[in-house]
Amino acid sequence: MFKKLFGDIDLTWGKLVVFAAAVGIFTGITEWLPFTIPVNNFSFWIWILFCMIIITNSKSPVDSALKSSAFFLISQPLMYLVQVTHDLIDLPSMFTWWISYILLAALLGYFGHYVKNQNIWSILVLSPIFIFLTGAMLSSLSTAVCDPLRYSSLLSAIFDFVTVIIIILVILKKPWLRITAISLILTFATVFLAFFVGILPHKATINLSKCGIQTDKIDESFYTPYSDEPQDGIIKNENGEYELEVSGQRNSTSMSCIRKKEPSENSETEYYIRYHFDMIGNFSVDSVESVKL
Repeated sequence: MFKKLFGDIDLTWGKLVVFAAAVGIFTGITEWLPFTIPVNNFSFWIWILFCMIIITNSKSPVDSALKSSAFFLISQPLMYLVQVTHDLIDLPSMFTWWISYILLAALLGYFGHYVKNQNIWSILVLSPIFIFLTGAMLSSLSTAVCDPLRYSSLLSAIFDFVTVIIIILVILKKPWLRITAISLILTFATVFLAFFVGILPHKATINLSKCGIQTDKIDESFYTPYSDEPQDGIIKNENGEYELEVSGQRNSTSMSCIRKKEPSENSETEYYIRYHFDMIGNFSVDSVESVKL
């Protein structure tokens, strides 16, 4: 079935229009059905897979470029229009993205057609796709590890992995091309994990006093409002100072919230602590804001 999709379809303009319209409407619908995973947010790379189907079934570089850009010219507006009917997006704000997709699709279509030559040019054309797919897969997997409840991130990582496998086994037909592609992916994955994101989250502690937060009687007055346990993450160090345990990915910014009861004022104060880990895992607090409730 996969081999037929990638190279054995007589992709006429009529079939392309029907395909683009069906994909656009279906993707727009999945954005608002409560029991489905939005395809557009599920993985950007599903659109790359659609483009690869068009490219491998086109007759020339120009034909490939025209059909790839036409696919986005038709599918994206239909997807946005379906979403607008449910107030999911602001249609004018998506115009820039739409034009960008059309131009990128034309470039990908033109140069991507040479993948069919089954030579070193195939690897050169597919290299950016392999790199971005690998990065997206590892980033989604890291997010899923940090927050297991975000099942869509795990599914996105699985989809990216399956897409890579399909490209290697179906589009690349010569063994040496497949071996070269796998070597490229493993090399980039190693670099990506070493410098940009780790699969396991990084952990750190934030000294509340140094953030300007009064910590007297913290055991009784402080709690984390969005955790299962009232004082989840609040610890006392060896110096008797209170700290907040946090975690996050490399090269990411996050925010934690703690809330303090103010018995004298019969009110509560929420403290929003924004922090980040840089590309090599160094931690720092960016800002602390308080809001009276």
